[in-house]
Amino acid sequence: MEDAADRGWSLVEDAELLAREWEGQIVLYHGGTGNTHLLDGQAAVVFNRLRQGAATERQLAALLGEGAAGEDEPAGLRHTLGLLQRLDIVEPVPGEGCRASAG
Repeated sequence: MEDAADRGWSLVEDAELLAREWEGQIVLYHGGTGNTHLLDGQAAVVFNRLRQGAATERQLAALLGEGAAGEDEPAGLRHTLGLLQRLDIVEPVPGEGCRASAG
C-alpha cells in the first residue's frame, strides 16, 4: 500500500492551462473547461511547482514548510490539492512516476 505522503500529483495532461502571474497570484485559464481561476497562496505555489513536473505530497509539503517531522497529514496541502483536483487542474499519479522529478 502506498504511503499517502508518497502519492504523486501532476498537472492534468491536455488541460490547455494558460497562466499569468502577478505578485504571487496566478490567473489561470483552463482551456479544457473554459473557466478562469485566481490562484494565490498555497495553490499558486503548488501550481508553479507542478509546472516543473510531477511531485509527491511529501515534496510539496516540504516546499510549503508543512508537516513536522513524522507528521503524515499536511491538512492544508491536502485541502489545496483536493480543490485543484475538483477544478480539473491537477491529478494524482503513482508515487513512483514522479520520483525522477524531485525538485
